[in-house]
Amino acid sequence: MGSKVDTQVRKMCSDILTSTDMKAIAAARNFDKQSLLSRDRFEKYFYSVVGLQNAIDSLTHDERIFLYYMGDEWVDVKFFSPLYKPADEKKYQYDTYTRKYTDVYKCIQNNLIRKGVLIVRESYGDSKLERLRFNIPDLFLKYIPGPFIEKNQINAEIVVDETRLRNKISECLTEKNNEKKSDGVYIKNCKLYFGEKNFCLESIYSWQQNKWYHSCLTSEIKQSKNRNDVESKLTKYLAKSFQALDSQYWVQPVALQPLLNFIYYPNEPIESEKVFIAGYSLGCLRRASIDGKTYYSCANLLNQDEEYALRPDYYLEPMNNGFLIDLKKIPYTHLAALVKYGSFSKHKNKLLIIFEFNALTKMNTAFIESPLLSWIRQKNRLLDEQVKQIQIKHGKILLHQNILIAKVNDLRLKAYIIKAYENVKDIIFLPNDFIVFPKAMRSEFDKLIKKAGYAIKTKVVNATK
Repeated sequence: MGSKVDTQVRKMCSDILTSTDMKAIAAARNFDKQSLLSRDRFEKYFYSVVGLQNAIDSLTHDERIFLYYMGDEWVDVKFFSPLYKPADEKKYQYDTYTRKYTDVYKCIQNNLIRKGVLIVRESYGDSKLERLRFNIPDLFLKYIPGPFIEKNQINAEIVVDETRLRNKISECLTEKNNEKKSDGVYIKNCKLYFGEKNFCLESIYSWQQNKWYHSCLTSEIKQSKNRNDVESKLTKYLAKSFQALDSQYWVQPVALQPLLNFIYYPNEPIESEKVFIAGYSLGCLRRASIDGKTYYSCANLLNQDEEYALRPDYYLEPMNNGFLIDLKKIPYTHLAALVKYGSFSKHKNKLLIIFEFNALTKMNTAFIESPLLSWIRQKNRLLDEQVKQIQIKHGKILLHQNILIAKVNDLRLKAYIIKAYENVKDIIFLPNDFIVFPKAMRSEFDKLIKKAGYAIKTKVVNATK
């Protein structure tokens, strides 16, 4: 059993639960008889995982999905109305809060509180029912399953659609003034951009996800005053659900529908089939068919290193001092790696990269040792010589920008500075009494030196060596 008892659990067990509630919870979670000997003992049993899985398994599928949707929020009785809707909602349309939601509360009490999966406390409100707030203890959250409970491992032909993703990164070759678009791909000052930032995998992923979730909104939601709230919830729960789905498992769209019903349930609900089709068309999901049934799984397009790792000739073509890049074929990870080290221009229907020596000096070890760079060096003798020179001086080349270097000969002053800045990551203490710090900290650094009773000598040196 867990030894730490949550404060809200303690208040619930001491002030809110009745003896009937406690007996029901003890039975649902298979507590032993000792749990009911005192409220202190009961709260320790409650805030443990004893019998928790059995209690969750006893819930209906919709109840489990609703708890997943609820997450770590504190909610009121009204929040549960999509789960426990009264048979005739219009009958209670103009009634008081208590009359309208009494039946909903009875379901919460019998099906969730007395199963030992919820905690309850009182907040502010006119009636007792309005004051009640419900929550899932943090300890319990990882036991609440997402919508994809039935997952399959299949052996069938897998289909992935990269069309929209490839068209997106190819915008830099076809679109004019694309830099005006917040999510455009374009060349500016010989650099490749995605929106306002340098091209990178994070930008592609963000664009994919935003397009996916936005395309799932119905026309009713788009015109609704609650659009932002609904879109936020949709993004949160779809991202959470699919991130928890391992790429080796496959699911059918119908599994997601209960969650979508809870996110928004107006006259025009979000259809699960539409969500999966949209994800597939954007390369976020892959698809397979078995016996007339369609299954989907998460696609890993942004991490497809292995397929072309030893075949750069499939998407790179030597040209003069550079290489032509086929944007319809290059792995996204390789494109993201190349954009760090060269300047770009358009050449017919391909992207031309010419490597820059200054950029190459910043190569990380993974790129230096990659099959991709090895192939590039074989095809370009000048580049090969440049990389050799960089490797010889690797670790000896320092590129300094917006930093200052101070030499401190006095041992007392050095000890004083180390004590003041030993936990500041932007200040680095080097061998031979040198200290490196950002220019922005110059004023603060000067004050510290003068306060210690020392003078500062300034000397301008070449910043690169």
